[in-house]
Amino acid sequence: MLLNKWLSSVADVGREMLSRKNDTRKSKTLEEYCADLMSNKGEALGTAIANEVAAAYQAADDEKNSAFFII
Repeated sequence: MLLNKWLSSVADVGREMLSRKNDTRKSKTLEEYCADLMSNKGEALGTAIANEVAAAYQAADDEKNSAFFII
């Protein structure tokens, strides 16, 4: 229970950092989010970007998701 609360706090901080970083809130592609995830350091921001990766993957159609794994 305590671990879930801690992870939620880390994710909240990361989302806040991510929203400040992306003031324009331009929707990125799955590949762009993955590149951000690999280039950024820090658990909070990484957790928030990983959340965005998951959301972008879920929002994409099957063809785009398949193409992502081929690249």
